[in-house]
Amino acid sequence: MISNFLLKLIKLLINDNRELFFIYICLEYIKILKQKLSIIDLFFLSKKPIIKYNIIFLLKKIDKTYIINNNIDNNNLIGGFLLKGEYQYCNFTINNFLKKIKNYVGYKIC
Repeated sequence: MISNFLLKLIKLLINDNRELFFIYICLEYIKILKQKLSIIDLFFLSKKPIIKYNIIFLLKKIDKTYIINNNIDNNNLIGGFLLKGEYQYCNFTINNFLKKIKNYVGYKIC
């Protein structure tokens, strides 16, 4: 499964589809998480326009899908997705990732 994922990413790089690259990475992660979690709500955040039916086709069993395009403040959210499972929320935004790295690096330095 991972090798197929990497081959698709390499193909996107070769075809020079930079604007689709980030969206495709998010969609692949959502596919993997869909198998492990029962996702109830999904918030997909991207600065680039996303074709809604592609995501809904991919995530048929999710109750609600919210796609947020071009409404992202550069200071708060860069992109990614948020999901709500039965008992947990997962934040897969780049901003959250950078915040965790900053806290981790700050903790290691101090």
